[in-house]
Amino acid sequence: MSRKQFHKNGEPRDERIYIRVSRKEKETIVSVAEARHATISRTIIDLFHDAYLQIEREREERDSPTVQELKRIRSEIWHIGHNINQIARLTNAELGATHEDTAIINANVDRCNQLIAGLDNLMSEERRA
Repeated sequence: MSRKQFHKNGEPRDERIYIRVSRKEKETIVSVAEARHATISRTIIDLFHDAYLQIEREREERDSPTVQELKRIRSEIWHIGHNINQIARLTNAELGATHEDTAIINANVDRCNQLIAGLDNLMSEERRA
């Protein structure tokens, strides 16, 4: 009877997973395990654990308040750009812009500049953290 394999924290390893691989895949797995000076099982478990941690980090970053604020700013800039394009299209179609159109464009450009400045501040704070 084979001896039980234990995890680093003493948790028994009594579950098994069987996978089919090609000869080339097996050679790659064996090569990686040898390079890591570990068994195939330990190598696969470590690699999946590392991948899981990476997925969790990416999820945390994606859901972070900073990223949510960046998404909100990006959306607002897109809407402003869309409005400016509509005004430009109307201006080109009528071959003239009213004072009100010019004021709206200037206000939207100012808002874009404010958003970009806020974005710069947010990115500076994120770099410091």
